[in-house]
Amino acid sequence: MIAGRLQLDNVTIASGSGSALAISGNADVTGHGLIIRDSGEAGVSVRDGGRLVLDDSSVETSRSAGISLVNSGEVTLSNDRIVGSAGTGIVVADNSKARLIDNFVAGNAWSGVEVLRSASAEVTGNVISGNREAGIYLSRDGGGHFPAIASPKAACPGSSLTPRRAPSTTTKCRRTPRMASTSVEAARPALSTTRSRATKVTVSR
Repeated sequence: MIAGRLQLDNVTIASGSGSALAISGNADVTGHGLIIRDSGEAGVSVRDGGRLVLDDSSVETSRSAGISLVNSGEVTLSNDRIVGSAGTGIVVADNSKARLIDNFVAGNAWSGVEVLRSASAEVTGNVISGNREAGIYLSRDGGGHFPAIASPKAACPGSSLTPRRAPSTTTKCRRTPRMASTSVEAARPALSTTRSRATKVTVSR
């Protein structure tokens, strides 16, 4: 678990158990050119006021979420790859905040991005493709701004958040959100990461 300030450049981090990169307690971490893979839990965990700025990096084959934010964690992700997680690609939960810019989120066993329990996200210019469930899933109290999304499944609101225009691709949303998880009981089948046609979605209250 990281506390304080840390700069990481061109580092490969692999973890057989636990998260490869865990940030908590108002820690402030900046990473560039990282490869984070084979984590026993979430590849990156940001919680309890921790902050992360990550660019030009890859988070691969985590056994839970690729990136997990809970309890007021904050991240800015740009030009990153979040692929092949056994859970959701990016989970933003419990008053956490995320800025996701020009990332590739694909081949994850649950949704590409989940925004849950009073969290918020700004998602701009990302490709979200080939995830088994929703491209973006919003819970009853989750929210955000999604000006341009490429996804085979559009944003799936849990309740009052609805797209202003119907998406051009068929979307099958879950009735209840999955909770942010730190473990996976069983591996999901292999997934396709084929790119899909861009879908423009704007979500507001």
